[in-house]
Amino acid sequence: MAIRTYEFDYQCGDASATIVIDTEIFTKETALIILEFFTWDWDPDGDLITEVAKKYALEVIQVASEQRVNVRGVREEFDSKEGFAPFGQKYGIQLKEVEHYEFTDYALEFEMKED
Repeated sequence: MAIRTYEFDYQCGDASATIVIDTEIFTKETALIILEFFTWDWDPDGDLITEVAKKYALEVIQVASEQRVNVRGVREEFDSKEGFAPFGQKYGIQLKEVEHYEFTDYALEFEMKED
């Protein structure tokens, strides 16, 4: 059994996700189906499972950030998310950790004009 653990970091710790994939269940064929479902950019010469893991990580972080949910909330969202296999041992892909991106007003730059 080949278990891969991917620890993703976004913007030097601003957000993160840990995804575990059992490559005997979640195969390259499964990865290719998911990659071809969407119109995103990915490396067809790269490792297909790694390519799909990156896409999952980005989507996981977006869901967690937009909905302000934890691992459980993200997993529930993925149960019905079109184009992705749900998280769980049955599908060979599991979400172990997610830290959402925290938007703050001090990071905003703005310009005001008054007439």
